[in-house]
Amino acid sequence: MSRLIYDKAARKVTGVVYTDMRSGEEFEQPAGIVVLSSYVFGNTQQLLLAGIGEPYDPATGKGTVGKNYGYQFEAGGEAFFEDNG
Repeated sequence: MSRLIYDKAARKVTGVVYTDMRSGEEFEQPAGIVVLSSYVFGNTQQLLLAGIGEPYDPATGKGTVGKNYGYQFEAGGEAFFEDNG
């Protein structure tokens, strides 16, 4: 998917535009439902590029798109206590 087609008046995504990687030709695909499934960075980027929602500004605390971004990570730790048998 190259971009979302967003109808601002209806506040609704009405389809997507995708590019044929062989020819470079763009196609518009109308849709009743669009699922964003490109994980957090990609989803946030698509929302911002389409003008959906208000971008989060950490300086003012306003906006929602991109706020509370979280990423799954796994951290481990070990501790050794010499006097603890």
